[in-house]
Amino acid sequence: MYKLLRSALMLSAALCATHVAASAATRAYTYKRIAVPGAVETSAVALTESGDILGEYDDAEFNTHGFIYSNGTITTFDPPGAQDTYPAGINASGEIVGNYLNSSFQEIGFTYSNGTFTDVAISGATSTTVSGINDDGVVLGSASLPGVQEVYTDTNGTFATVVSTNSPLPTAINASGSVIGYYETGGKSWLSVGGMLKTIPIYDVRSATAYGINSSNAVVGSITANNYKQKSFIYQNGVLKTFDVPGWTSSFASSINSSGVTVGTVSNARGQSAGFIYNGTTFSFVSIPKARSQSALKINDAGQILGVFTDTTTNVGEIFLATPVVQ
Repeated sequence: MYKLLRSALMLSAALCATHVAASAATRAYTYKRIAVPGAVETSAVALTESGDILGEYDDAEFNTHGFIYSNGTITTFDPPGAQDTYPAGINASGEIVGNYLNSSFQEIGFTYSNGTFTDVAISGATSTTVSGINDDGVVLGSASLPGVQEVYTDTNGTFATVVSTNSPLPTAINASGSVIGYYETGGKSWLSVGGMLKTIPIYDVRSATAYGINSSNAVVGSITANNYKQKSFIYQNGVLKTFDVPGWTSSFASSINSSGVTVGTVSNARGQSAGFIYNGTTFSFVSIPKARSQSALKINDAGQILGVFTDTTTNVGEIFLATPVVQ
């Protein structure tokens, strides 16, 4: 369910040359291209405040595995017995959560801390999956129970229900434990702050999906209109703002940092895509040489941006980490 955008072996990162490029505004970034050696595709999942990257990759047999990129080194991992591994989140302490398929191809949630894998399971649930973790170690996930699907938090083994109506799915948890997600039934997004649940007030659309939340509980995501056009939204302090990105037909915002800078992906009718950066006033774009199908997925409070692209020479999917140039 949560294949996100996977023995611990230490590998050096396959990094191409670092490039410096100016955005359409004034900020410049250095770009690092990252790929797991031998992988047919490398994908990004999460970015910590210190710049560590959690991701997944497909090997030559198209099995999926997890990896961490830290200080120029890639460490791969899989829970014991995993057929495929789908990482979902990492916190400042290096605790990792995700899901894996066992030999029966059952999806199981896990935590990974200090070299130890632990399955996550709610008593009575037919399945329990994990979608994130915050810096306090609170795990976010969902569970299928008889007659109901619920979103839960797990604090040191104590489970608490966040929402259990309209087939909810979680997408993110912030440092203070606020949670966002969306309803599979009805197509609306929700926000839970301090145990108080509210529906994000987006009406007369096909669906609205919340993807990112910052430390101030500002939420970003995507709206699909009744004509199937996709645009982005920011919801903060009860105020909803929707926006299109000039020159592009569709957009979805995926992450927002504590400074209110939003990143996401735009596309056009020709099938082209790019990663955008929005500071609340102006738009700019990531610019990776010899790359196509670029997407910006995460931004941390230092302004580093994590995303994915396809190399135009090898046609292989890779990760980029964009770091602001100090002026």
